[in-house]
Amino acid sequence: MVDSWDVFFRSESDSLSRRAQGKLSPEDVEDALQETWCSVLKELPQFVGEDAERQLDAWMRTVMRNKIVNAVRRRQFVSLENLAMESMASPEMEIELKRRAWLDARLEEMTADGALNGQLMYGHCRDGRKIADLAAEYEMTAKAVESRICRQIEKLRDAAAEEGLVDPEAS
Repeated sequence: MVDSWDVFFRSESDSLSRRAQGKLSPEDVEDALQETWCSVLKELPQFVGEDAERQLDAWMRTVMRNKIVNAVRRRQFVSLENLAMESMASPEMEIELKRRAWLDARLEEMTADGALNGQLMYGHCRDGRKIADLAAEYEMTAKAVESRICRQIEKLRDAAAEEGLVDPEAS
């Protein structure tokens, strides 16, 4: 006989894995899933009461989403020095180098006057800090921080499109 934990684990593992497929390599999917389950096991005692199942489900999906985002960031991280060396051999890399240098300059400009939105963008996009950490530091809700960052990203996309650095239709 199969116990309820085994059924839960298998069905949720399949569901969580499907969220990551297409975004990550099979190895990274496994790593993200494993890290998610480790987090679940550590925090499981917190989920009690009549709403615990729904809260656990939402929390697990959030943890998995964060693991996916972190894996994608790690995979996409390439230093400007490496891009500069590769750009000598590839026109595409030269364009990417130009985009990253432009973004770097905009992030620096956003933080020059000490504006909160610029500080949040810099902390999240440049330093890779978590929204929750920024929210705690600036005494804001995570939703407020996320909203401010999303608005700034939209402004950057529009500015990049005006400069011809991105296709406005692709954003």
